[in-house]
Amino acid sequence: MVTRTLWLWLCVVWLTTWFTEAIIHPSAASVCDLGPCRCARGLLVCDCSISPAKEIVLKKEMFDMYIFSSISVVNCVHVHVTSQALSDLPALQQFSATNIAKLTLEEQAFFWRTNNEKHSGLLVNITNTVIPDIPSYSFQGSLRHVCFTSVSVSHVRPFAFSSIDHAERIDFTRVHFADLEPQAFKKFSVEFLVIADTSVNLIPTRTMMDIDVHQEVLLRNVTVGEIEQSAFKIYDPRSFRIIQSNVEFVQEKAFHVHTKGDVSIHDNRFGRLEEDAFVGFTVERKYFEEAGKQDLIFENNTLKNFESGSLTFNTSGFNPRLDWIMISQQCSCPSVSTWATDLVYFSSNPIYKTQVPQIDTVIYC
Repeated sequence: MVTRTLWLWLCVVWLTTWFTEAIIHPSAASVCDLGPCRCARGLLVCDCSISPAKEIVLKKEMFDMYIFSSISVVNCVHVHVTSQALSDLPALQQFSATNIAKLTLEEQAFFWRTNNEKHSGLLVNITNTVIPDIPSYSFQGSLRHVCFTSVSVSHVRPFAFSSIDHAERIDFTRVHFADLEPQAFKKFSVEFLVIADTSVNLIPTRTMMDIDVHQEVLLRNVTVGEIEQSAFKIYDPRSFRIIQSNVEFVQEKAFHVHTKGDVSIHDNRFGRLEEDAFVGFTVERKYFEEAGKQDLIFENNTLKNFESGSLTFNTSGFNPRLDWIMISQQCSCPSVSTWATDLVYFSSNPIYKTQVPQIDTVIYC
């Protein structure tokens, strides 16, 4: 009797353990068999708040025999997207991950490409989520819109965002990037690139390399520890704006931006500027021949420490407009005189710089 009872008890324990593991770590061939997931009419919704399973692994083979237009994953402790998990879903329009405590991505996690001219591309929307690491080549292909909102990213590797085929938008809003590697954003085209209400410890050399932006680059209310030399190499935006931001240190020639329109830098605070910090803004040659000089606006910015010629602006393609340059230092007549002759220069040639007359009328302290 005791032996039989013990045997039954062991069976119950084994079945309970197996059932629990099957829920939490499913080996199901179909994504629709996962505990938190429901499939209906081309929609896949996985909500871990209504299931004992709090972790989901998305693999390419789990989507066999299904046609999804939308995938939504919410309220999970851990979501793991494996390499090319979504690549065989030609009808997919959007993927969203919301309220994910840990989102693990493999290389090419969001590789997705279509040859269908009627398909506008994939929307990837990640909200209120923690991402420990964005590996190389995570975002590639026919991505219409990549949107991060309220996301914490610990590490971004080289080529994490690369070879994206003419996206409409890439938006980072309320994102914290703890560590960016050089060439994290490499060789892709996009209409709008927007970074807003976001913090970055360091933007290293060649962070954004060979990026074609056809409409606007906007950095708004961005907090940055340091922008290194040649951090931005961007082509063809019709507007490039840095507004309401706080940057502790900008190295020389931090920006290599060839525009087809105006540049506006206003309402910012710069802790330290090296010489020629902004000299790398230029107007694309053919556009200049057709449209003439563009405006470069530098207004209502506060500077704390700066080197001689830190505000040197390229006048070969721009008409600089300067006003309300606020110096966050103790003010005196000699210091104002020095700043007026040593801070701001215009240059149409990398070798020669020209002092700006009456610049003292727009410098305040």
